[in-house]
Amino acid sequence: MRAFDEERAVARSLGMTRSAEGDAPLERRSAAQGTWSLRVPVDARECVAVIAAVYGHHAPTALALQSVTDDASRIAADSSEPITVERTDGGLVLQVQWCQAEERPRSAVLETRAIASGAFPQPLTGTVHYAVFRAPWNAVGGPMRLLRGTPRAWALRQFPPAYAVEEGDRAIPAGATALGVAVPIRTQSARLIPGNAATYRALYERVRGAGAAAVNPRVDASQLPGDPWESGLPSNFTELYASLKGDGPGPRLHEPVFDAGGGRRRVLAAVDVGALGAPCVALHFTRLLFLHGASLRRHDAGDAGAAGTELAAQENAVVDRRCPAEGVSLYSVAEGDQEEWLLRVFALPLPVESGAGAAAGATEGGRRHRRRRR
Repeated sequence: MRAFDEERAVARSLGMTRSAEGDAPLERRSAAQGTWSLRVPVDARECVAVIAAVYGHHAPTALALQSVTDDASRIAADSSEPITVERTDGGLVLQVQWCQAEERPRSAVLETRAIASGAFPQPLTGTVHYAVFRAPWNAVGGPMRLLRGTPRAWALRQFPPAYAVEEGDRAIPAGATALGVAVPIRTQSARLIPGNAATYRALYERVRGAGAAAVNPRVDASQLPGDPWESGLPSNFTELYASLKGDGPGPRLHEPVFDAGGGRRRVLAAVDVGALGAPCVALHFTRLLFLHGASLRRHDAGDAGAAGTELAAQENAVVDRRCPAEGVSLYSVAEGDQEEWLLRVFALPLPVESGAGAAAGATEGGRRHRRRRR
């Protein structure tokens, strides 16, 4: 069958090789529906493809990979879902593909429909022709390169955060040099980088907005080994907070959320860009959810009330290039985004067109722009 050969070519284009191929009888689920299933072992960091076609009086409607604990007589539904599924309305061949981190078998389940209806002396049957292809994760390039099937969100959440970091690394600018340490950003609190009066004041004023009532946004003050920026609360926090809230007691700690154009937003970090240690920097934010996109806005200090600037995303990563590196900025996500993030800072090469003048200007700007020795 030409269509089957074309699907084989799709699997081979990803570097996969055939590990099994054969025929199996279709099982009748009803007078008009049929099903077929196959247990498919999958090694750790391996990618697989299952191709299926039907000969006889049935046509395929859907092919899925799902948990072996689900009923293999049908594609998982209702209280559970398949890992990935491919559906058709009139196609002859179906293929699903999947890559996974851990060693675990899966069930391939095919559903079919009878191509004729009415009273027949014998039940309408068919034969399934199938093939299994597989390859190591690195040979394929991971799930981002897969061409068949629609993965379900719950399945993508099974990948450890390290896979999201690996995915986000693709957005690191060429020629960039890492500065400082990776900064984890947890939900319900904001990071101050560094923990000084400028970053806390920017956070406080953004959360307070146009209102006069005092606020008390939660800051993640946990220490980071080797942190050159001394992230956390400012050393003079008590006096600073008293001056900002004014007379009377302040409210209890609360999430660093504020009203902005289009809805409420949560602050991930307030960053004094000029204090990061290089004249030109890239702030690299990774949303720690594999194969999900990212959306991040920048709010510069002093533009209170503005909706902010939506930064371009590359898959689950967002990079804010700052040259010259100066000013205090806040970075926010929609309030409903309760995922954890990771921030890394990179020094960028000086613009070629600036030449020696740019380097001289950067050093004249003060010690905060001086490149750190490594």
